This record gives sequence, C-alpha cells and structure tokens, in this order.
Amino acid sequence: MITHKFEYSQPQSLDEAYRQKNQSASSVYIAGGTDIVPMLKTDLIFPELVISLKSIPELALIKSEGGNIESGAMATLEALAQYFQATPSRGTGGIANAARATASPQIRNLGTVGGNLLQSARCIYYNQTAAWRAGIENCFKTGGKLCHQAPAVKACVATYYSDTAPVFLACGAFARIYQAGRLETIPLEHLLATPAALGNGILTHVIVPETNELEGSYFRKQAVRGSIDFPLANAALALRKNGTVRLAVGAMTQSPVFLQETQAKLESLLKTGRKAQDETYKTAIAEAKTLMRPIREATVSPAVKNTAMAAALEVIFDVN
Repeated sequence: MITHKFEYSQPQSLDEAYRQKNQSASSVYIAGGTDIVPMLKTDLIFPELVISLKSIPELALIKSEGGNIESGAMATLEALAQYFQATPSRGTGGIANAARATASPQIRNLGTVGGNLLQSARCIYYNQTAAWRAGIENCFKTGGKLCHQAPAVKACVATYYSDTAPVFLACGAFARIYQAGRLETIPLEHLLATPAALGNGILTHVIVPETNELEGSYFRKQAVRGSIDFPLANAALALRKNGTVRLAVGAMTQSPVFLQETQAKLESLLKTGRKAQDETYKTAIAEAKTLMRPIREATVSPAVKNTAMAAALEVIFDVN
C-alpha cells in the first residue's frame, strides 16, 4: 500500500514533462511503473509529484530509420520482443530474446524499454519495507554512509539487473536524451555507467545502429526460475560483418561489463578462421571473474552467481 500522498500528472509533450520535473524539487518520472510503484509501496521514495510519460506518443514507437532501429523509451518490452523477432535477418535476434527473458508476460506488457534500462540497482538490505529497514543503519541509497553488503567499500555496490542492457550494449546502442529543449545522442554505455548524469533529462529512444551490418546477436540469462526472476547472471554477444565483436556480462555488479580482452581474442581467432569456442570461453570466465565481484542475493551466494555467469557464457559460445 502507498502510504503518502503525491500529485500525479500526464504531460502531453517532452517539454511539458521536463518543465514539470524542474519545477518540483521532489518528483519522479514514471513509465510502466513496474520499478517505481514497488518503491512507492515500500517507502523507498517520497515524491511530491509523479510525472507519467505515457501520454507522449512518440516515445512508444519502434521504427527503422535508415540502417538504424530506434526504439522509443516507452515501448513495452513485449512490443520490443515482437518487433525484433520479426526482423531476424538484421542480426538482432538477441534483443528479442533478452526482452522475452524479462520477468513475466504481464510485466512485459507494462514494463518499458526505458524503465528496464534505467531501473534502480537492487540489494537485499535496500529493497525491503520501511519497517524492516528501521532495524538497520541507513545505507548509501537511503542517505547513510555505509554499504551493508560491503562495509569496507565506501560506495554502494547494489546490483543492476536489466536483461536488455547487455545485448543493447553488445549491439553498440546509443541513447537519445531530451534536456532543456534539445536532443542529445550519447553511447548507451555512458548513460548506464553514470545514470545520475541524466539529471532531469528524459531518455527518449534507444538506437541500435547499422543493423544491416550485424552478423548476429546472442543473449543468455541464467536465473533460479525460467520466468519472473531477476537474472543471476546474463551475457550478450554481437558480431558485425566487419569482424568486430562486443561481449557484455550483466547482473553481476553495478552495471554491465565489457570483456575487452575476450573481444580482442575472439576477433583475432575469427580473422584466421579458427574455431573459437573453447579458447575464448576460458578467457571470458577468467576476465569476468577479474573484473566483477558479485554480492550476495538473499540465499544466492557470490559463488553461485559466478557459476551462473560461467553457464551463461558457455551457452553464448556454444551458439557460435
């Protein structure tokens, strides 16, 4: 139950939404609500104004523009899956698979592309009711100066669980952002690395560039159950016709991580025509374990998450 009062608005344009956000010191944008509403119910946020973006029509469109595919941030995950499933010749099947792997059919018909990418990082000490959290000291996410998961670390180490982020990153996606009357396009990886830099701006579109140059894209999610659950780990690989490779692993730390050493090795092996599965798989596991230190999730230990990550990468490399 939501226990505090707030105003609710449905602006009809980006400019109106942005203006409302800047006029209220305590406000949030809401898309499908699958992330924000639970946070309201558990008293994790206390906005005075909730600004819905669903009445801005251009944000819900998915379209092909030249060689690019532009997905509006308000397009549902189900719409995203259907669109990319219908264009397999473009090598974007991994995006359809990632969207379909997210949550349940009900949530996919509510949850949006932008919401999935900009979801709040989660932690077993943070994503609890107010009554539960009253028994512990405030953490970084609730205004304190402590991370319960990693007390020795002077920053929040909550985990980011988006299923679509790794494959969008592997495909080299860009983010289009509305800010103060103008649109700016930046690499999606820059936005996900520093989401606070978005400020009052609005993510309007995710752009997958030059899809006609994609040889293929692949995605794998490991979870306790086949649906509903957040991933224990996920991984995505994209190959371009010019021989470039991008490999990203997610749901292990604060944002997805590129395995750059593995990418370089795979590109080199592909140029020589050598089979790459075994060699690159071992390199990927070693590199991922070096770059990422997962935290405990309820009954799931870091060791189990590392095993899940290895299983996701094993499937990725078996595909190719």
